[in-house]
Amino acid sequence: MIKETIGAIALIVENIPKQLTERPQWVCWRLEERDDKETKVPYTPGTLRRASSTDLMTWRTFSEALGAYGRSEPPYDGIGYAFCSADPFVGIDLDKCRDPEDWEITEWAQKIIDRVQEG
Repeated sequence: MIKETIGAIALIVENIPKQLTERPQWVCWRLEERDDKETKVPYTPGTLRRASSTDLMTWRTFSEALGAYGRSEPPYDGIGYAFCSADPFVGIDLDKCRDPEDWEITEWAQKIIDRVQEG
């Protein structure tokens, strides 16, 4: 099992759906300060060039993103999937959805998760 720890967040490769890893829509990201708060800024894997959520030419394969992240050259804080209009997938981003003390999913976030899982 590949498990990388990023602060309190662990990247567990086995938890990433195979259907996503087969698509060349991956970026690396770095935490950077913007407007007095940290944000994940996407980069083209293996480069210092910022990636774009709308430009597929800045995305790479899962293997390329994971390899660049693992080598830390340049240093990245994680990897991410870039959704596009051609995807059969949907993503939901729930910021601050975990309790900062015990990392349990908050009640409001769990309601959203449950609703999505119901279909």
